[in-house]
Amino acid sequence: MKSSRPLPVIAQFFILLGVILLSWVTATLITMALAHAGVDTAAPKGMLIAQGISQLLVFLVPSLLFVYLFHRNDSFLRYSWQRQQWRQVGLGLLALLLLIPAVDVLGQWNDSWHFGGQWEGLEASLRNAAAQAAAATEKMLDMPHWSDLIWVLLIVALLPAVCEELLFRGIIQQAIKRRWGKLHLAVWITALLFSLCHGDCFALLPRLLLGAMLGYLYAYSRSLWVNSAVHFVNNAIIVVHYYLYQHGVLHFSPDDPIGFSPVLALCCTAAAGYVMWELYRTGDNSQLD
Repeated sequence: MKSSRPLPVIAQFFILLGVILLSWVTATLITMALAHAGVDTAAPKGMLIAQGISQLLVFLVPSLLFVYLFHRNDSFLRYSWQRQQWRQVGLGLLALLLLIPAVDVLGQWNDSWHFGGQWEGLEASLRNAAAQAAAATEKMLDMPHWSDLIWVLLIVALLPAVCEELLFRGIIQQAIKRRWGKLHLAVWITALLFSLCHGDCFALLPRLLLGAMLGYLYAYSRSLWVNSAVHFVNNAIIVVHYYLYQHGVLHFSPDDPIGFSPVLALCCTAAAGYVMWELYRTGDNSQLD
């Protein structure tokens, strides 16, 4: 008896999208139920609880279900860890730090975009939504005590690093690569989806760049642990910056642009490209599946 043919990748993606939407509705209903039960979901700790529930239900559960339904009999997820991957984490972190000037320059340029004309109303709505989201995030990151820093690092830095890498690089990027066989296409489409998922079109480009870097890091390291480690450090830097700023150790806000020059950004981006090439050159990339 012949085994049934697997569903086309497009059909798999539609099912994945449906599960994500259902999970998002479920997470919203759970948050509403917690508020009805007396949990102050508008307070920082309540917002952290809602954030944790959202990460687990919207990113982790659909990813695991996708693998169970369509790829349980193959090595789809790559969570192996070997000694040389410490070096890959180090190279990934170096590339991440070198991209900071480019992220800063792209962020300022992206934020200067204006739609104009009949689209002014849409721009105002999008900027207002982005400002509200930023205010909510800043409130969630209120850390009066060092114990608050630990909880925020776990829920805002570590949990998204694992769950988002699992969905975007582990599932979406790999599925696109397997279907169409084009690594660069898979990396940049996934990076675009990753950036759009954060919901701020005026910060689209810097997240697109970081998403692409993470995409190539996963392709060359072949391990989601490496990606999760680098993603965690990126998130942790922002969280720790907020903490130090709130306690007067640092005197410039993490929300303000640093003001790097475009020339420096270009040079550092070229250096980051060399680091990624070194990671590719020294890795086992005979089969970039």
